[in-house]
Amino acid sequence: MNRVPAEIVYRIVYVSDDEAALVALATTSRWLYACVAAQRKLWRLRFERDFSKQDENEQRWLRHYARGHLAHLLFAEEQQEVLLQTDELLDWFRVYCSRRATEYRRRRGLYTVHQAKQASDIHASGIRLQSIITSSRETRDMHVLSQRILAPQQQPVWIAEQLCWDGVDADNMLVTEERYSDEYLVIAVEARSMTMSAGSTNATLYAWHFNALHLPPRLIMSKLMGTISLYKNWLVVRKHFMCDSVPSITLVFDLAKHTARPGILEGGVNHIHIQKATEDSVCLLWRDKIKVEESHATISWRLWDFTPDRAPPVQCPTVCET
Repeated sequence: MNRVPAEIVYRIVYVSDDEAALVALATTSRWLYACVAAQRKLWRLRFERDFSKQDENEQRWLRHYARGHLAHLLFAEEQQEVLLQTDELLDWFRVYCSRRATEYRRRRGLYTVHQAKQASDIHASGIRLQSIITSSRETRDMHVLSQRILAPQQQPVWIAEQLCWDGVDADNMLVTEERYSDEYLVIAVEARSMTMSAGSTNATLYAWHFNALHLPPRLIMSKLMGTISLYKNWLVVRKHFMCDSVPSITLVFDLAKHTARPGILEGGVNHIHIQKATEDSVCLLWRDKIKVEESHATISWRLWDFTPDRAPPVQCPTVCET
């Protein structure tokens, strides 16, 4: 089979819709593997066909795979951040096979149990692949479990990291809400004496980057009463006021930029959904109100587009009723 011209193997890969047979073909020799894997564009299309780009869980899996792959290529965080924006170094055949293997293990309950290690230093070393948090009302009991590659050619390990609360009276605070994305952690805290007060507006919002948990948190805002949403680097805060006659406002923060001036959307709103987001902009689907009539109900929607570097940064391109 190794004597078959590469062009014929390429053609077989192109016309075949039997991925299992192509995987079996690739395992017979290094040369055939190279021929099968060489069709990167084709394997990427097959991956996107079977695992939707619109599914956030699928995108999270792909980002995790890319981080692990690139960590072995370049063991430097600043270089990793640049390379994660491109897929030129990804072997899409291997990506496809890895995702299929993950699906196989999930369906059969083939899970691996890991014991997290306590970070031996204030700043956890290595390259971070992913993080999850352990929720607690006590600020000092909040931990972050991060999967990291500590050295080249080593398997990832899970490490328990503590949050740095320097500058915050954490011992007298309780956690009221937390959100996290791939890169950021946001926590709302309130004084113990205020947590039992109805309608309290004394919550304070802090944010960390998962690669800088050893540094003091960034103060986002104080005197918060409302709800928070976090997606990627975008933090959306709905702030309510004690006075019923004062409508709530919506604040939009870009955590990737260290600016204290958020985008502000005036007026009350019943529901906000982050429809989509890029590094530079975010679209918010805003439900205004519901009108109930005898035969049907009418829902009013607005689509807000927030781009900080644009003038004006906040625009409402769409208003509709359904």
